[in-house]
Amino acid sequence: MRRIPPESAAHVSRYPANQRHATGPSRGKSSAPSRGPSRNDPVLNYAFRLLSYRDRSEKELAGRLRMKGFDDSAIVKVIERLRSGGFLDDRRLAGILKRYARESKHLGLLGTKRFLAERGVPRDLLEETTADIDESDLAKRLVERKIASWRITPPEGDNVELPAATVRRLYGLLARRGFLPETIRKTLRNIKCKEDME
Repeated sequence: MRRIPPESAAHVSRYPANQRHATGPSRGKSSAPSRGPSRNDPVLNYAFRLLSYRDRSEKELAGRLRMKGFDDSAIVKVIERLRSGGFLDDRRLAGILKRYARESKHLGLLGTKRFLAERGVPRDLLEETTADIDESDLAKRLVERKIASWRITPPEGDNVELPAATVRRLYGLLARRGFLPETIRKTLRNIKCKEDME
């Protein structure tokens, strides 16, 4: 099963139990509005089941419901109910995924945008969420950790010359993580290595 970001898992745990697992009709007052599909509606129940695994965007959830064979009109009603009840929030999800992309996946700006897009975050919200990303420090730390893992002993001084093959490997690493080309060039040009680097 795909690994759930820890922030996302924590959010799911805050769902009321009967809504998180969607095993039957509601017991007690629900935060969801009374209009729309009933609690024993199969579309709603399946949607809650999907949300019990991890947070999803509206687009992602709708896609999964269509794959299950549910009617578009029923899906629209369920999406509206879940959104109004606070169970679907693309803005909140975008923030969670942005932190996960940086702290766990160590992705640059382009990589983070791809990651959010793959999870169905709308384009305008994606751009808004990633507008304040400064990837320079992350790129530098990633390169330093990688050099340390290769057990390269750098020479003393601030200006370090690395073998061309090593520079190419570092460039490829950062490119695969979705860092901007200018960030990669700046990081590799200005990198400072220390002998006591961990």
